[in-house]
Formats: sequence, C-alpha cells, structure tokens
Amino acid sequence: MYRLLIISGIFAVILMGLALVSMIFEDTKATGRVYNCSLAEISPDFPPEVKNECRKLRSEAYKNGRI
Repeated sequence: MYRLLIISGIFAVILMGLALVSMIFEDTKATGRVYNCSLAEISPDFPPEVKNECRKLRSEAYKNGRI
C-alpha cells in the first residue's frame, strides 16, 4: 500500500513537471505581438502601422457583415 502511494506520487510529480515544461515552451513559440483593436483608435500606445491594420480589419469585418 505504501509502495503504491509513493509510485503514484512520483507519477503525479512527473506529470506536473511535464505540464510545466510544455507551458514554458508554448509561451516561447509566440513570435509576434497581439493587439486589441478595440483600443487602437483611442490609445496613444499603438504604433501607426497597427492602427492602420486594425482599420483594415474593421473595414473588412464591416463589409462581410460581422460587425
């Protein structure tokens, strides 16, 4: 009984370690930035390129009836 408890504890620690490693590597795969376009027009922190791209996306969404 005690042996089974130790084995299951070791198994749980290994699984949690693998989950942690996968989360760390998943975060490093992101290569770009993500912007919330709903704030693009009013925020001075958005670069002009991002504002223009958000305008294009909003215009396309409006034309396709998604807005």
